Amino acid sequence: MSTISQVSQNGSPAPSKWDYVSKYVIPPCAAGIGIVPSYYFFCAKTSLQLGEPVPRFSFKFLVDGIKAAPNIGGLVGTQIIFQNILEEAIKERRKRQHLSEDLDFQTKIGISTVVAIVSSPALVTFNGHTMGWSAKQSRKFFVKNPKLLACVLAQETFFLTSLSICDALSFRMKSTFGDNKAVKVCSDFSSGAIGSLFGHAANTTLTLWQKGIKVEKASQLAKGALTKAVAVGVFSVCYNEAKEFLKTKSQGFFVFS
Repeated sequence: MSTISQVSQNGSPAPSKWDYVSKYVIPPCAAGIGIVPSYYFFCAKTSLQLGEPVPRFSFKFLVDGIKAAPNIGGLVGTQIIFQNILEEAIKERRKRQHLSEDLDFQTKIGISTVVAIVSSPALVTFNGHTMGWSAKQSRKFFVKNPKLLACVLAQETFFLTSLSICDALSFRMKSTFGDNKAVKVCSDFSSGAIGSLFGHAANTTLTLWQKGIKVEKASQLAKGALTKAVAVGVFSVCYNEAKEFLKTKSQGFFVFS
């Protein structure tokens, strides 16, 4: 397959089939890659949330991360893809109505809510996975405890709220230190970590409820906050780097193959 000879009427390269397909293939693959180095931190944050001893890092966590990568990559990737589809559909509709394609905060909240509802079983399954639960166990528990949906919605809403802070921070970092790889990595890590902190209380509530533990005091909700921030920060960096790498390599392959 070659894209060199494909040119649109206005003289610019016409989108290839891979350009369309890659939007739905690369995110799950990148998420699967990103979960491997961050998997240990997610398990550690769950132990802290439950008041259990934090397991020592071992090669086993990398192996478990690799084993979980296909399922978790698919779950996280599907969420990302579904959100992109909704955003593009709304932008296209606004374009036809001759309105600004920029999405306001209320629209983003609405999209986040829909995505959270659709992907809530997957998110609960992922959280259960860090406790050693099987996907079947997590899904069964979710069906019997629909209140877990409230935790997922709160977590996703708080995460989205944090993005405005992350965007401002990213802009400030690039303005101060320049737009380079080191700044990009720091920006990706900071965005993930800050978003994690905003939604941590909801995530802790989800973890405790999944274990049948009641939330009795506010101090419980702060447990594991920094560890989870590191987990999401590492995942964010690895996900974005993997996505960029796969995008670049796939373009080169399909151009010259």
